[in-house]
Amino acid sequence: MTGIIGRSPKSANFKKMDKRYIFYILSLILFFVFISQISFHNMDTFITLFETARVFFISLFSGISANMNLDIGIKIALGYVFIVWAAFIIWVIKDITNRTTNILLQTLSIFIMLFFTPLFGLPIYLLIRPGTTLFERYYEEEEVEETIDDVEEFYHCPGCNHKVSRDFKFCPKCTLELTISCPSCKKKIHTDWALCPYCGEKDIVPKKDVKKEEKKKKIIIEEKEEEIKDILVKEKEEKIQKDNQQ
Repeated sequence: MTGIIGRSPKSANFKKMDKRYIFYILSLILFFVFISQISFHNMDTFITLFETARVFFISLFSGISANMNLDIGIKIALGYVFIVWAAFIIWVIKDITNRTTNILLQTLSIFIMLFFTPLFGLPIYLLIRPGTTLFERYYEEEEVEETIDDVEEFYHCPGCNHKVSRDFKFCPKCTLELTISCPSCKKKIHTDWALCPYCGEKDIVPKKDVKKEEKKKKIIIEEKEEEIKDILVKEKEEKIQKDNQQ
């Protein structure tokens, strides 16, 4: 495809991706600015809260694992479920980033898979995700642009319906003259037009050219008639030879 040479989907979507990275950087800057404005006393309070939360979750999971009398097989099955869950989360992250640059939709998709588990989250994600990837949309747009360029650059010869360029003066298949100069404004126009779109001249095809075309048509008709006569004569001679042989 001619429109794709020298370009890539990554370069085409650079501005959208750049906006997303700018958003991430600004969020980090605001976070560090907020942290820098906190006094040391408040900082100690935050550290204490984080440490309390960490100890709480560690004690919670250790208590569950100690009090639950589960067989090794069940524990392995649960571990396998969590591994599959994590794999689905990673797949969703890769898939949604390949399908859209909308940060809100990306975040929503990841949180759906986190909180609703793959059993319920995956069907919801498949419903809300975009139907095509960024690469597919890029190539579809390129194909549409190429078809528009082809329509604008080419058209069909009025004589033989062969596809020709608009720059051609003669059809390479039937030798029909495709473009002439308007006798009034001298601009390039097509012979199958009813009038000149630039000056409104109606007599755009010279009479000499019309006569030449009529002569050509007569010559072609005469040649075809002669060919038909020759074919009929040959068929008659072949029949006579067959009759004589019999």
